[in-house]
Parts: sequence; structure tokens; C-alpha cells
Amino acid sequence: MQVPIPKNYSVVKTLGAGSQGKVVLISHNTTKRLCCLKFTKLVDTRATKCAMAEMDLIRKLDHPNIVKCVAAFPYKEYALIQMEYASGGDLHSFKKGKQFPEADVLNILGQLALGIQYLYRNHVLHRDIKPKNILLVQYKDCMIFKLADFGLSKELAFTDDKAKTMLGTPYYMSPECFQGIPYTIKSDIYSLGVILYELLQSEYPFSGNSIDEQRILCITGKYHLITTNYSEQLKQLCYTMIAKQSSDRPSIEQIVQSDVLKDTIQQIKAQYQKMGYDNVE
Repeated sequence: MQVPIPKNYSVVKTLGAGSQGKVVLISHNTTKRLCCLKFTKLVDTRATKCAMAEMDLIRKLDHPNIVKCVAAFPYKEYALIQMEYASGGDLHSFKKGKQFPEADVLNILGQLALGIQYLYRNHVLHRDIKPKNILLVQYKDCMIFKLADFGLSKELAFTDDKAKTMLGTPYYMSPECFQGIPYTIKSDIYSLGVILYELLQSEYPFSGNSIDEQRILCITGKYHLITTNYSEQLKQLCYTMIAKQSSDRPSIEQIVQSDVLKDTIQQIKAQYQKMGYDNVE
């Protein structure tokens, strides 16, 4: 697949490739700054619509827990997005074989909650939150966790805050997604709750051998209680986030302001101010 490389950049290596797209690592010839270049072949009207929507969306997002877009533009039959390079890999690889201290779990949860809060305040649902779509960037002595891959995201109109399409990854899909029920940010919160459960218990709350079995387990909402040595407050927050009924899940504001998380949130915000992000509320 031949693709255009931005002026003054050279390809370092390919990070990933599929039938309809590719991601390459590029380096600025003078500054040696590394960036990722993602390009998707526009094979049909739906692919074009999704790619253009992702470009329009990612260009205007600016938050430490959202992967930063450097440039986005169409080129012939491709959509190209140039974005910051996440040198730390993804959360899927980062968490493998690890049992995190509670403070680390709260830090990861707090950062992702702030990212989701920012998206929602900008009328955006992510719709595919999972560990492989959470990228890591080392900043001095701290690790920043960033939401990435907005190919399934939906920007919400002010008059319609529900999305109806069933998209996402089965292990992280909410019951309403499986049932084809219009959903809101509560589905993103559910996905975050599944990730939290994984961090605490090192397994999925619902794990079927097929999509149909996964759907049944998810809709019935029967999961094993967390048996590891974390605080009851944190466990209870996790249980509410993966509640079967979306109305029983907390809002993103309630998560950020929860007793178990609020001190960590303040520490994260203080760190962001040192990084120059003065607008993180």
C-alpha cells in the first residue's frame, strides 16, 4: 500500500496493517519528533463517512487523556490522520500479568474518567472503549492514559443524545448495545466499568464462548464478585458501573466526584496543570 508521507518526515516502521488500513511510525527529519500516521482506504460510502467523521472529530479534541491529532486530511482514496505517538503501547499489553496497587488503579480510572467527561461535555460518545484503544504516553515520571481510535465515535446533536447503532467490542458492550436499545454515555461508562473489573479481578465480568453466549451473560447481568484485596468502596463503584440497567449506573460526574476517586482526580488535575493544561476542569 503506497501512501503519501508528510513533507520533512520519513517512515520508521509499520505499527499495524489490515485489509483497509495501516498505521506507520514517522519521524521528522530535523527534530526527530515521532508521530503516527493512520490511513484508511475509503472503499465505500460508509467507510468514507466514518473516516471523514473521525477526522472532523479528532481535529477539535484537546485533552491530556485524548490522543492528540497533529493533522487530518483526505488524500485520493485514503483518509489520513497524523497523531501523537504513544510510546508506552496500550493498556491491554500494560496490564497483562499485573496486579496493580489500589492507588494505580485509581489513577488509571481517574484519567480515563476525565477523558470520557471531556468527550461527553463536547457531545461525543466513544462507543469502543477497550484496553487496546487506550494508549500510554510517558511524561517525565508519570504515565498518561489516552483514549484513542474514534472510528466508531458518534458526535451527538444537542437535540438527540442517543445513538442507535450496535458497534463496539463484545466483551465491553453494554446490555443495551446487545439488545439494540438506543444508548447514551452510560454505555461508555459500562465499558469503563468492565475495564475497572479487569484491573481488579484480572478477568472479564462476563466471558462467553460465543457472541450469543456473551450477549446472554451480559443481559442477565450475573457476574462473580471481586475477590481481590481492594477497598469495598472501589468494588462497589465497579459494580454500579456494570449494572444491568443503564439508569442504575452512575453518571460520569458522579464517578469523578465519588468519595473513592475524588482525591486522585485532584492529584491528576494538579499534574496536568504542571504540564500546561490549565483548562482541565
